[in-house]
Amino acid sequence: MRKQRICVLPCSGMGKALGSVTREIGLIIAEEMRELDAHLVCPSSLTADIGDYGNAIKRTPTIVIDGCVEKCATKIAAQNGADVVESIFLPKMVGKYRLKPKGRYDIGSEGRMLAHRVSEDVATVIKKM
Repeated sequence: MRKQRICVLPCSGMGKALGSVTREIGLIIAEEMRELDAHLVCPSSLTADIGDYGNAIKRTPTIVIDGCVEKCATKIAAQNGADVVESIFLPKMVGKYRLKPKGRYDIGSEGRMLAHRVSEDVATVIKKM
């Protein structure tokens, strides 16, 4: 794996509406923001020690995106020695953008808009690095 400018570690989004939005953010970053030279880190693969994710977050600044108060992405990053330079907490983003996902299985149009807005925030952080 080539050296990336930054890693992005979103929670996996299982079981909660905001987690599903976080998963959508990861997909947006993976598909639409390649020019940002960011490396999307899969939390499940990182935890299972599959691939080079562990080395990537130890040597590259990392943005974590948590979908709920459990802050799984932050905990996984800390357990793996990540250099967390930015932490995004989705409940705060709901208030900031006044957008609320419909539900965990269908985040609806507001959930998709929230995902796009937060993805833009992530892009702004990356561009400043």
